[in-house]
Amino acid sequence: MSDLLIPDLDPLLRQALERRAQAHDRDVVEEARAVLRNVLGIREDGTAMGSGPPPGMGFGTWLFNLVPPEFRGHDLVFEIPDLADDPPDFS
Repeated sequence: MSDLLIPDLDPLLRQALERRAQAHDRDVVEEARAVLRNVLGIREDGTAMGSGPPPGMGFGTWLFNLVPPEFRGHDLVFEIPDLADDPPDFS
């Protein structure tokens, strides 16, 4: 395995990487690897993300995981508020 040295790294980048690592419960080096993998589209097993789901993962799960967690939510809940309990009587 090779090393990567980034000279003159902006302190704001380092702080942002540290905050991100802390949020994901990783050390800074692991987080940097995860960021690089994500940006370059490479999974941990070395396969490209655009090549379909990894072995053992269902297609739906793979599609769900393509959406970043911050964009997942309950925005597809279709509820119609304040509907009457009984339909009107037209007789």
